[in-house]
Amino acid sequence: ISQTVIDVTTMVEHAFRRAGISPAGQTPDAMISAQENLYFWLSQLANAGTNLWAVDKVILPSIIGLDSYSVGVGTIDIRKALFRTVTLAAQGGTPASSAGGMPSNCFDLTNMNACIQVTAGGNISYAFTSPVSITNVGVMTNGNQQYNLNFEYSIDNINWNVALATGSKSYVGGQLTYFDIPSASTAQYFRVRETSLGVLNLLQLTFNTICSEIEIARINSDIYYNLTNKTFQGNQILQYWLDRQIPSPIMRIWPVSNYAFNQIVVWRKRQIQDVGRNMTNTVEIPQRWIEAGINELAARLILELPKADIKRYQLLKSEAAAATAMAQSEERDNSPIQLAPNISCYTRG
Repeated sequence: ISQTVIDVTTMVEHAFRRAGISPAGQTPDAMISAQENLYFWLSQLANAGTNLWAVDKVILPSIIGLDSYSVGVGTIDIRKALFRTVTLAAQGGTPASSAGGMPSNCFDLTNMNACIQVTAGGNISYAFTSPVSITNVGVMTNGNQQYNLNFEYSIDNINWNVALATGSKSYVGGQLTYFDIPSASTAQYFRVRETSLGVLNLLQLTFNTICSEIEIARINSDIYYNLTNKTFQGNQILQYWLDRQIPSPIMRIWPVSNYAFNQIVVWRKRQIQDVGRNMTNTVEIPQRWIEAGINELAARLILELPKADIKRYQLLKSEAAAATAMAQSEERDNSPIQLAPNISCYTRG
């Protein structure tokens, strides 16, 4: 099931044939037009509603005094925003480093001094006084770094299991980057290990237990503009306005944080991934959308390429509309709908 790979080349070739374009007409310029029109169609899909496969969870660090947060290039809207508090589990235990440096610097909560290892592929670990359950981890690098990190746990400090493999990722220096552990790991020993050629240079390393998540209320621009003190600091972020700028929307929060180790969890609706110039790329759409994509692409090519068969345009538009309607009708999660009527304003004495 679903083992057939439909890449860009396959979609484009089918679109050419449906548009009546012979192999001789599939010139380099025509291929570029097809790629770009495929990109245009994917971009337009965001206007028709929420594409469930293009919803991401983003964990933002709570930065003292900061009132504006970028939610990432390609973000269209925020579906849900949560204020998360965590317990920093790394207290009272013993830090260690496999490749030099001062590992205690990673757990002093000051962000002033770093643990700088001397060889690549090292790890920084923490031995708790008793087993703990870790559901979230954070890392702050000393300067911008490129790492391929594994977060691992052990019961005996000998045999290690991977709790999370982050893959290759760029880290912004001086800023905490958080990751949720897919399945909570309970153990006495935890570590972060660099699996490529990077040399660990870390300011902070946190192993956390999630305490609570409380929804942050969304407000409009007028309410935000009318706030008398937009940089007022508080223990909990209560509300936000999404300022939809280019290239990234800005989440403007109130009040701003007065503590550096809480988190903001954002479920964002984003653009579908770019097609790119590599014809062997796969398009980031579910299988149920492929037919709609090919028909829509074929219709667009008729409008741009002189060797296309204009007589097929109306038929292809009709086929594309029908296939799109069928795909969109299944763009749902089948969850029950909860209605919570509030009539208190009519019954208050």
